Amino acid sequence: MEYVSDYSKLLELGNLHEYLKYISVKHPRSYVYQELKGESVISHTYKDLANDARRAGNYLLKNGYSNRHISLIGNFNYEWLTYFFALLYSGNVVVPIDYGQSRERILDLAMRADANVIIARKKILSGDREIVVDENIRNIIYFEDLDSIIKNDAFEVADGAYAPPTQDTTAMIMYTSGTTGISKGILLTHKNILHNAIATASRIGEHAFEPGRTSLALLPPFHMFWIAAGIFATFYYGDTLCGSENTLKDIERLIKTFRPTCLISVPQIADGIHKKIWAMAKSTGKEKTLRTALKVSNTLRKIKIDLRPTLFKSITESFGGNLHTMICGGAAVDEQVIKEMSDFGITILVGYGVNECSSIVSVNPPERQKNGSIGLPIPAPFCRVKIKDDEIMISGSIVMSGYYNDPEGTEEAFDGEWFKTGDIGHIDEDGYLYITGRKKNLIILSDGNNISPEELEAQIRESPIVDSVLVHVKESSRAKVLHASVYPNAQYCEANAITDVKGELMRLISQMNAENPRYMEIFDVDVRDAPFEKTAIGKIKRYLYTNESINT
Repeated sequence: MEYVSDYSKLLELGNLHEYLKYISVKHPRSYVYQELKGESVISHTYKDLANDARRAGNYLLKNGYSNRHISLIGNFNYEWLTYFFALLYSGNVVVPIDYGQSRERILDLAMRADANVIIARKKILSGDREIVVDENIRNIIYFEDLDSIIKNDAFEVADGAYAPPTQDTTAMIMYTSGTTGISKGILLTHKNILHNAIATASRIGEHAFEPGRTSLALLPPFHMFWIAAGIFATFYYGDTLCGSENTLKDIERLIKTFRPTCLISVPQIADGIHKKIWAMAKSTGKEKTLRTALKVSNTLRKIKIDLRPTLFKSITESFGGNLHTMICGGAAVDEQVIKEMSDFGITILVGYGVNECSSIVSVNPPERQKNGSIGLPIPAPFCRVKIKDDEIMISGSIVMSGYYNDPEGTEEAFDGEWFKTGDIGHIDEDGYLYITGRKKNLIILSDGNNISPEELEAQIRESPIVDSVLVHVKESSRAKVLHASVYPNAQYCEANAITDVKGELMRLISQMNAENPRYMEIFDVDVRDAPFEKTAIGKIKRYLYTNESINT
């Protein structure tokens, strides 16, 4: 395993703000963030960020905010990034909160983390999300105040005026995704996150990042995968992040403006890009030509002739012309999507992340990818992986110190030093990790057979008429039976004149039932009119849909 050249120096850093200072010296004139505002581009260097975060951190210290839990609420931009490092610099604990939730939900998460100070964008806390200063929320600092804060030299704090955080200081309380019920607050230290950054940067390497390259992140800043891959791993290489006030709505403009080399996203985005390529080919009558070009290209690549930049230039140009890497996390990526995107010249790096382990546990190395695998675990002493009773278990310096105010939950989550991920998987002879389902999602039928619903869902999702699917149990008067709920891809169905969606799905299910073991037979399928409720990164909130019953 080759580490980044100066990893030993990074290990000696005392905290995450020192990591930023180190990077700002290494890449002082490289842009850390470029924002599209109207028709203008606003740019900030790594040196700008380090200085601005220190000034904002001193403001917090002057106002008595140190060793506090403080909620950070807003979409990702330079203000979010500055306040994030300002909180770390001043020894506070960052509590990132999903800004798309209700006022009650935001307040509940803040109160459960004992965060009675909020830093937020004004318009996010307006209207039906308005939060006022009261006995619960003692103060609100707004993103819009940052310029005046960092320009005020009176906020400078003398050296030695406070004790900076150490590697063992808690840096963040990051909430679990909430796919299986009430979110838990994960305690992550400066060391947890720093070590994950070092290991991730070494694993992904310069294939994705380097000074002068631009990455477009399509993930929310309250998800640990984004913080680990989108901030700390990109920073090591001096990569530039880009975005706008509403990045997801401005994707096409951002791609045209910044011509990114890397997209950091969830599998839904990768799947959408893949579908768009084939839809464009079909609508222009070039589908057959594209398939022929793929066959020719793949044949030539076997004899070391790579014509992808020429043959598929029109495809890469439609995504800015420079895109060569997508880093996906949060869920599985379809193997066919990974293969065909690679055939077009765009590498999809699939990894496995666990919030309790500072996110990234394994990554498929760019030069040694295995389809179907979630990659090679990042190395010891940062991370050790073992399989016990089919469950993936992890120990090492990236593993959380526990759940906040939840000793029982913490004890239940560990087997000695090993964190129990709840994921079912195995490791092959080459050390690659595979995941086949969630232990909590495992369906145990009346005959004693165990079913991983994710395995059946993956088969159903292969159909282009399926947008999303959930396989679950319905209780009949006689036995437990498997049932599939499907939200269809309306755009595909309309384009292909498919009106009997349930009929098409039942034909698919019948074919699956014929090929799968009898105990995996799906009893029925229903077609949903409304999409599933999902987390911010696109995972279905399974617990909302798995307690149904039928009478037969």
